[in-house]
Amino acid sequence: VAVVGTAIAIPLLRVCWLVFRWCQERDTWFAVIGLALLAVVAFGAIMAMGS
Repeated sequence: VAVVGTAIAIPLLRVCWLVFRWCQERDTWFAVIGLALLAVVAFGAIMAMGS
């Protein structure tokens, strides 16, 4: 179970870091895409917990 959680968490942390960097560099297009990806993952997690 921990391996699966780590395999899911590491790419999401990477996307969070990239969004942070893109915001610092004022690259709004990539920042918006990254935030949208994180929002989709968060929505899926909420839906999975609800069922």
